[in-house]
Amino acid sequence: MNNNHSIINEFGTSAELIEILGKKNNLKNEIENWCHTLTFSIVYAAQKLKDTYDKKLEEYNKAAKNGDYLYLTPNIKINRDTKRTYLVLRWARLVNGTYLGRPSNPKEWSIREASRAGKLHYSIHDLKPHFYNIDHKMYDLAIQVEEGFRKLRIEYLLLGEAYKLARKLSLPDFQELLISDDIDLSTEDSELKQRYFETLSDDDTRFNALNLPKSVSLLNYTSKDLTEITVDPDEDYIF
Repeated sequence: MNNNHSIINEFGTSAELIEILGKKNNLKNEIENWCHTLTFSIVYAAQKLKDTYDKKLEEYNKAAKNGDYLYLTPNIKINRDTKRTYLVLRWARLVNGTYLGRPSNPKEWSIREASRAGKLHYSIHDLKPHFYNIDHKMYDLAIQVEEGFRKLRIEYLLLGEAYKLARKLSLPDFQELLISDDIDLSTEDSELKQRYFETLSDDDTRFNALNLPKSVSLLNYTSKDLTEITVDPDEDYIF
């Protein structure tokens, strides 16, 4: 097999490929930005359902007799990561120290997530036990709120698929350097970018300029990591 990679090396730094990589990176960023925006739209929609329920819950508990209080409430759990915000739309029971068997803190309130047996949604059988001796109007309201939560959970699952697509669009470090403006690069990154161009000069066969997986590539390369490749420090290269 011919080990001359001159065509591929030139193509790896061509304006045409750089344009594709740049647009691919822009698409990834747009998807992540819209996913972030849509995540909080889902939060606001869930909060509206929760507020409607909690207002009725407060009214009910104020009028409740014989201690037949309702402690179940919709709950929005938010975990923020560096790259995305994770949501769990769930039901939770308000509990105090007495309920938890903590006599030292009888009035300290917290929440415990209601069981749904590992399912995505809460079923009627999951919710109904919480409404024993409770006015059926509150139960009916809870079923409607869960219906709304089901819609929002499905929309949130679609966001997960969008995030997966964004990850597939991610560029390896050396291609991110390739599309970066030199003025925005640190000295270290600028030197690494120069090494990339130096590596692809002439007929160098060491580096996979197109980042193709082994299962697809027809050519053999000796290195996957640009930083492992050394170049002649006395050789000048202008790009």
